[in-house]
Amino acid sequence: SERSPVLPPPIRRAQTPSFKQRCFDFLKNPENVRGCLPGYRGLSPKQIYKLVHFEAFDECIVEHVPDLQSKGGTGQVTVLFDYREKDRLREKARIIAVEI
Repeated sequence: SERSPVLPPPIRRAQTPSFKQRCFDFLKNPENVRGCLPGYRGLSPKQIYKLVHFEAFDECIVEHVPDLQSKGGTGQVTVLFDYREKDRLREKARIIAVEI
């Protein structure tokens, strides 16, 4: 499934205890919603959070996912999965590297 918790090696999750709060902080900023998720304008951060998925990975994911570039330079990349706006060609969630 598209939301499967199993990741192929060498991709690893890299979440910290404050990760969920940082995701909400990202969604509370209207500039972030306007720039990354324009179709979600007018929804509350909580509503948006239920429709998207954030995942933090080790930097190596950039090598394995076409069109994904690191934004942080911290050894981690946070990916926002937008299931509402799917890539019509591949029927996969739209992915965006974000800084949180």
